[in-house]
Amino acid sequence: MSKVKHAGHKGIEICVSWQPAKDGHIPPNAIEAAPGCFVGRAKHEDCWIPAKVAEGHTNAYVPYDGKEHSIPEYEVLVCSEIGCYGKGYKWVRKDSGDVPKKALVAGREKNDEPLYVARGEVDGEMCVGKVHKNHHCAYFPYGGTEHSSEEYEVLVLGE
Repeated sequence: MSKVKHAGHKGIEICVSWQPAKDGHIPPNAIEAAPGCFVGRAKHEDCWIPAKVAEGHTNAYVPYDGKEHSIPEYEVLVCSEIGCYGKGYKWVRKDSGDVPKKALVAGREKNDEPLYVARGEVDGEMCVGKVHKNHHCAYFPYGGTEHSSEEYEVLVLGE
């Protein structure tokens, strides 16, 4: 979200939205975590989980229960800002399960614990994953498995 101030007017612009996608489609204005790697979310085991959506792949990938799961139908986070007030989001470096204020909740666990969008490197490749606050880390899907990391960046809404 971006603060809007103009000639005595004040407000907030919601600058991101989720767009349904499948079969490798990446909509225009998709938010990149790194070149060719986009922020997504997908349903797995009745939970919405932050997902990695990569160019050239037909599915989104979620980290869950020690594995990387491939999901053919997913949602992609897109930037829907007007343009003159700023992009309305940023990446903030955190660690050990810490989550900043205004972090984007992209899913929930079965126990209703919120899951936040994270990005981090696995084997030199930037990945999108989830921050699991109670586990004190972030998890990333890569190479068929779920990788944990105490260091990551969190997607935060704001100026």
